[in-house]
Amino acid sequence: MKRRVGLLASLIIGVFFILIAAPHAAHGAIAVDNVSTGTTDRGSTITISHETSGSDRLMLVGVSFNNDSYETVAGITYNGVPLSFVGEDHRDDDARVEIWMLVGPDLGTHDVKVTFNRALYRQAIAGVVTFTGVDQNGPLRTFASEYGDGSTASVGVPSATGELVFGIVAAEWPSGLTAGSGQTERWNLSMGGGRTGGAGSTEPGASTVTTSWTLGSSDHWAVAGISVKPSSGATPLSVSITSPTSGPTYSTTGGVISLGGTAGDDVGVVEVTWSNDRGGSGTCSGTTSWTVENITLAEGSNVITVTARDADGNTVTDTLTVNYTPDSGSGSSSTTTGDAPGDTVLFRVPFEPNVLIIFDTSSSMNEILWLDGYDRNIDYEGQLGPQGKAVVFSSDHAISKNFVTYDTASSRVQLNYLRCDSS
Repeated sequence: MKRRVGLLASLIIGVFFILIAAPHAAHGAIAVDNVSTGTTDRGSTITISHETSGSDRLMLVGVSFNNDSYETVAGITYNGVPLSFVGEDHRDDDARVEIWMLVGPDLGTHDVKVTFNRALYRQAIAGVVTFTGVDQNGPLRTFASEYGDGSTASVGVPSATGELVFGIVAAEWPSGLTAGSGQTERWNLSMGGGRTGGAGSTEPGASTVTTSWTLGSSDHWAVAGISVKPSSGATPLSVSITSPTSGPTYSTTGGVISLGGTAGDDVGVVEVTWSNDRGGSGTCSGTTSWTVENITLAEGSNVITVTARDADGNTVTDTLTVNYTPDSGSGSSSTTTGDAPGDTVLFRVPFEPNVLIIFDTSSSMNEILWLDGYDRNIDYEGQLGPQGKAVVFSSDHAISKNFVTYDTASSRVQLNYLRCDSS
């Protein structure tokens, strides 16, 4: 006898016994939107027409079959969209249950197609349920399942008040299947002259819910369940860029940019990160109120993505497209003394690297900034001297000239019109 648990159990919280529950304060109660069923006798597929409506939707598909040749479900689609595997359990080659899920299934009437890994040696029964009012970020709790022999099939499913537990059962040669107390039967079918039985149910959530079925006779069985969570009235995970703009685009002549914004979530934001599609990434300072300073821009379009992650591992993003056009320093600025002497200003260097800049901050011309190997057209902070002048030395030649201009539109001092003297 063997069993396996789906990888999705750790990701989306669920392997399939079929149970459904919901945490947090409910924004609206979970409701069963629609139920559809289908069967196959020794076939390799089951096709079920199913209608979906409502908001905050979740689709669960439970498959019960007699796996005499150790068959498995290879995949399930709805309107061509693949469902995700939640979990399975089986009693050797006698009874197997599998649960699959899809968040936000398409509205309208479409086909659910269940495909097995090969044609079945026996029979299979599938049930499709769509729910409304379900948490769209983390709709399921942990999958639970059991298998065995006897006249009662049962499993304890982790849940909570306000959630809804969904469960399914498969049995070989049951004389009947009867849902346990508190369960609402959603389907109950028998095939192959009673050789294969399959059923599904829902029941209100609690700290632990037992999903059970009476078989009417002692035989092989497998059962599974999972709890579905309701949509929450608490703050959904969100992140927003609000500075330098809350709009989708921003234009600048500066080579770096600083961003700021907010993030929120009902279970807590644990990290906010950023990345630039032109290169560069990092972690922002803060979470619910976050900032990141001096992101280097490449000339042209820079798509900066900010990502917030909550304690459950969910993520959400916001983007800002920054269009960077370097200031050419062509003389459109007005010439002169600029800001008052001693004011802190931004200097931009429109020439190649390996240059030492000394700002004239006093009569002795103190050195306050060394640019060695820095990129051109990047903003650097410095102070204007008494007459708004500066002196520049390259590695080989002295360059001395009053070349400071001040652009009142951008409040930036521009270093330009350099002349290199060989003396």
